[in-house]
Amino acid sequence: MQKKLSKCTPEQKHKQVELKAYELWQKAGSPIGRDQEFWYTAVAVLENSPKKKTKVCC
Repeated sequence: MQKKLSKCTPEQKHKQVELKAYELWQKAGSPIGRDQEFWYTAVAVLENSPKKKTKVCC
């Protein structure tokens, strides 16, 4: 059973957000100067995704 993002350790949460933000940034064509946009989008995606579709925490 996977944990919700809110139950991850700070290190796990940071890593998951980092990976998702990077994925979103790449899909958008790697634009310069929009790092915060992708970070906050990644947080929202991970916190609102059904557990079975998004891997959160290890």
